[in-house]
Amino acid sequence: MNTEQGFTLHPGAAQDITDIWEFILEDNSLAARRVREDILDAVRKLVPFPHQGHKRPDLTTKPLRFQAVRNYIIAYAPDEKPQIQRLSFLTRISRLADNRGTGARH
Repeated sequence: MNTEQGFTLHPGAAQDITDIWEFILEDNSLAARRVREDILDAVRKLVPFPHQGHKRPDLTTKPLRFQAVRNYIIAYAPDEKPQIQRLSFLTRISRLADNRGTGARH
């Protein structure tokens, strides 16, 4: 998906974007469109510099990078064409990292 723009979206990431858009749409259609566009703009900016995101060994051993946009974080594989794996709300990522550090299940 979106290979003509220099990146691919995993089906889970595409669903995440839709879920975020639908959640915000319940309150404000204009805001929903702006957030979706901001996310896609951030993804497009990864194309020329795919290694600009941060590694998060506290979250995964996979060679993924993470890039924040608004209150969300993009998880992606920094290949020649970045592969967007998932999007998540920032507080959810923080809780996952905290749980890993304490041995709690997530």
